[in-house]
This record gives sequence, structure tokens and C-alpha cells, in this order.
Amino acid sequence: MATRRIVSEEIADTTDAQVSSSRGGQNRSSYYRIGNIIYIIFGLLELLLMFRFIFLLLGANQANGFVNFIYSLSQPFVAPFYGIFGTVSYSKAVLDPATIVAAVIYAIVAWVIIRIAAAADNRPADPV
Repeated sequence: MATRRIVSEEIADTTDAQVSSSRGGQNRSSYYRIGNIIYIIFGLLELLLMFRFIFLLLGANQANGFVNFIYSLSQPFVAPFYGIFGTVSYSKAVLDPATIVAAVIYAIVAWVIIRIAAAADNRPADPV
């Protein structure tokens, strides 16, 4: 009685980049996840500051619940930047440079955090 043996030999072409990416996949995905979380948090903060700036500029009614909520939520983030520049007001409209300065500073802080995380992980700094 004859026995059958099936022998299969595959040759896989892999590059060093494929091997290193398969080994570092766990670290890379966690780095990208953390980077995206940082971008989301600071993006929401920037959105909040943008609403504050527009509401102040257009003289939104502070008695409105939503406007009051935006003002009270954004106040702690803008407070350190009051006094750098004076505010300009006309009737109910207010040009608040502190909000603009805060938005710029927080954008720079987010960028620096991402760069530090990328440097600590030896990765490119764009997690998106």
C-alpha cells in the first residue's frame, strides 16, 4: 500500500520594514490612539474657544442657557490670558483677544505634546 505525503514549501518575500512593522504594531497602534485622543481633546477645547469668541464678538445674550454654558465652561481656560491685551467693545459686541491668545497657546501645547510623545517613541509625529 502506497502512502501519500504532501510536501508544501512557500517562499515569502518580506522586507525589513514589514518585519519591523509587524513587531511594533502593538506599540504603534497605542501611540496613534494616544495621539488621536490628544488631538480630540484639544480640538474640542479649540471648538469651545471658537464658540466663545464668536458669541462675544456678536454680542450673544448671556441669559441664554447655551451661551452661558459656553462662557462658564471656557472661562477657566481663558482666565490665564486676560490682561495681555485690552478688550475692545462696541455696544454688546466684545473683541476678546484673550480667547484668541488662549486658542493659539493651546494649539501649540497640543502640538508640543504630540512631538514629545513621538520623540519618546521614535516615531513620526503625525498620528492621523
